[in-house]
Amino acid sequence: MGSRGNATGWNTLFLAVKDQLKNFADKQWPLERDGSGSDAHVCFHRLFNSFPVPADVLLLDTTRLDLPRNDGPFATAIRYDFSRPHTRRIHFHGTVPLAEVDAHAGLIESALGIGADPLRPLKDLTLDYLWAAPQLTHVVPYDPRARALDYAQELARHLSIPSELSEQFSPKVDYNLKYNLQPDPPASDEELLRVDQLTAGFVKPSDDKPETLSERHSSIAHIRLIPQVPIAVRRTFHLAKRLYVYGYLEYGFFTASAHYARLALEAAIQARWSAALPSSVRLTSRDKKIGKLEKQNVASPGHLNSVNRAIAELTDRHVITQWQRRMIKKAEVDLGNGLAHHESDPDPIQGPSPHLLDLAAKTINSLFDSLPLPA
Repeated sequence: MGSRGNATGWNTLFLAVKDQLKNFADKQWPLERDGSGSDAHVCFHRLFNSFPVPADVLLLDTTRLDLPRNDGPFATAIRYDFSRPHTRRIHFHGTVPLAEVDAHAGLIESALGIGADPLRPLKDLTLDYLWAAPQLTHVVPYDPRARALDYAQELARHLSIPSELSEQFSPKVDYNLKYNLQPDPPASDEELLRVDQLTAGFVKPSDDKPETLSERHSSIAHIRLIPQVPIAVRRTFHLAKRLYVYGYLEYGFFTASAHYARLALEAAIQARWSAALPSSVRLTSRDKKIGKLEKQNVASPGHLNSVNRAIAELTDRHVITQWQRRMIKKAEVDLGNGLAHHESDPDPIQGPSPHLLDLAAKTINSLFDSLPLPA
């Protein structure tokens, strides 16, 4: 082992790295004032704030070597152990001539976790880092004690890559493990496609049997939206119809169908309000800092209004009549009642009737009937 390089200054470096990593995390992944945030943000904060961690350091003498990444007389390899966060332990293993790393393969593997395969990229300094969670080996073509800020930024970039290492600091809770929750018991295709017992209680007078899937689909096939209705509303209403059909399999889907029918109606009201706006409007706003009025033209304006406000404005603009307004409000009430259930009754009360779907479709169609057909 060579004698060039010394063991001083590493503690100062890692304290500086600790501060820089904390600052980096604060800027890159801001949290709420109470320290909460998304799982990903909290995960990286925990990882970056785990410094200092135990570190094994080896200097690599690059004197007289012509390397693409050579940046001074020394390169540096550091292995961090993230299984022991907030632990200040530095083991300096001295200096090894980079040209003689093969002769020191045992030391390099034990101290840095670099085996025979990654030893070749280490020799020409093309090795940047090596993950072996919970360890990370970081290689730079200079002595980081003289460039603490540069080194901290480079380390931060490596640590910012999602990996098994960052996952170790995840705040996610595995509730299945915590409460020993077992998977649902397996079910065959035959069981999954069997009519729900509650649905089976509703039978046809003709043969005393429940409607089949295709018969339930046929029973609502006539409930359609007119071409003027926007595609987004049509998609939501399509889901409402499908949920009604699959109430055959799950009785609660009838209530989910009513919920989507109501969502489609609310989306239709908003869309019809937007369609009533002029094709271009001039907006005026005031810059609070300088008190200056700013005006700009906006093409195809839109705005998320409350449903009640949208209905009121549609009436004021004579887009809908007073009678339509009353019918729309009644439809909203009826759809809302279709979603209600008593606290003491664990089963939803909306049964297999197409009435709410028909009501929603007719109400939506009445909103758009006055618009021209699309080209």
